[in-house]
Amino acid sequence: MTKQLKEKNDELDVYKKQHEIMNDNMEKLMDELKESKQCKDKLETDNKSLSEELKDIKSKYDELQTFEAKYKIMSTKLKDKDDELTELKSTNLILTTKANQLDELQKEYQLLTDKLSQCQSDRDQLKEENVTLTKKSKALDGLKIEYAATQKRLKDVKIEIDGLQEEFRTIYKAKKKLEIENEKLKGEISELKSKNEKLSVENSEFGEIVNREKRECGTQTEFAFIAEEHHLEALRKDNMYLMKELNFLIAERSRFKPAVGDNDFHRGDINSIACSPTNHQIITGGKHDNSVRIWEPKNNEKGSEITFIPKRKAFVDGTVLSVTISEDGILAAAGCSLKNTPNGYVVIW
Repeated sequence: MTKQLKEKNDELDVYKKQHEIMNDNMEKLMDELKESKQCKDKLETDNKSLSEELKDIKSKYDELQTFEAKYKIMSTKLKDKDDELTELKSTNLILTTKANQLDELQKEYQLLTDKLSQCQSDRDQLKEENVTLTKKSKALDGLKIEYAATQKRLKDVKIEIDGLQEEFRTIYKAKKKLEIENEKLKGEISELKSKNEKLSVENSEFGEIVNREKRECGTQTEFAFIAEEHHLEALRKDNMYLMKELNFLIAERSRFKPAVGDNDFHRGDINSIACSPTNHQIITGGKHDNSVRIWEPKNNEKGSEITFIPKRKAFVDGTVLSVTISEDGILAAAGCSLKNTPNGYVVIW
């Protein structure tokens, strides 16, 4: 379309040049016509006054007629040129209209070009978003798989927790039973101690009586003293047996068991802490939950802070007052109070 418009503009320029040439010729002819009229007027005037020059005038008149014929021809040509000029003007008007239309088309083309550029940029952006969404979709698939595995693990953990709860109920019942028996044994031990103290007092008094009246008592007194010594020996053995049973119950309760997950922390404050010099384990004693926990470092990325997680735990019958680890890292000990009494004991693992 632009090429055709250029060709039309070139044709229009040619027509304009031709029109200018024709205008120049027309002006010349008009000048000549004016001169001819002047000559004619002059001849008519001279014809009256100069009859003698009739022949010359006739010849000039013939020339004038010839000129008039030429003038008519030129007028015809001029009319044709006027028609051509009118046609060229109409053509020029059409071309101007088409040029305006072409300008509008160029503007529309520019708008379409801008829209195409915007669409291309939008397409590139959509491609990038598509790549991002594809990555997110893959990540989402991975998360779905991880979520399914987590759900399965949660079910397993729930089953394990249910089993641990059942085991805890059994252990708790056994613990209550042992605590009741322990209280009974403590009462019996207290009674035995009081009896032992009374027997010691009686034994000392009896020894004094025996020393004073040894000759008078004779064989019967010696037999009574020997019987009392056997009774005291039996009480000592019972006391030792009860102490062994108590130590066994404390040791059984204080055995380490695996921690439940990585978040099985102390309930409340920590009273004491110690670090192993060999394997970087940490042992802590709780102030309110009557427990000792062993912590191990978690596998962290290089350069990040070290995180410790509980791995094993043990319960005692009182507040954990202090903990320590041997230099070779084999033994650990905790100093504990005995329930709410001023007495205490030490547990060694």
